[in-house]
Amino acid sequence: MMASGSFQTTGALVAGISQPSFSAFLPKVLDALIGLTPCHICFPNTLQKQQETKQGFYLISGFPHVLGAIDCTHVRLVPPAATEHLYRNRKHTHSINVQAIVDHQGLITNIVAKYPGSVHDSFIFRHSTINQHFQDGRYGNGLLVGKYKNLLTYTLHSNPLGHTTHTPQQQHVDRNTLRLSHR
Repeated sequence: MMASGSFQTTGALVAGISQPSFSAFLPKVLDALIGLTPCHICFPNTLQKQQETKQGFYLISGFPHVLGAIDCTHVRLVPPAATEHLYRNRKHTHSINVQAIVDHQGLITNIVAKYPGSVHDSFIFRHSTINQHFQDGRYGNGLLVGKYKNLLTYTLHSNPLGHTTHTPQQQHVDRNTLRLSHR
């Protein structure tokens, strides 16, 4: 998407430079942004950060031990011609399927953006580094909340307290935290 001519033309216009100049600078800018990612997108790895995150979720929703809310979203793109069919999602549009985890403040703490749109959310989670870390016990009693219908493990809970009804605050965390982060 960013490498397409229309993005570059618009970006060049906004930046006040030519499209070829924009195209030449784009890889350098993207590399710089990728280099900054570990400083700004970081799952709570220290006990102090984990306690802060758990407390934040508990104050909002009443859910104990929650380290993040997880969901996937589809980002539309023009697919590579040779593998076009892999990028077609269930809505028959082309996309990549991006998994994101956010904290109680709606800040992204983990992201996986490498799978084509045909890949199911639960596959992405099962094959993610974050899942492996949970399976290895790195996060103790920490949990993720999400709505994966085909995957329920001790790590990922769609309803960690077993409630059949939700308070308005719990519904907010369940539905809106990730929606706001994906905008």
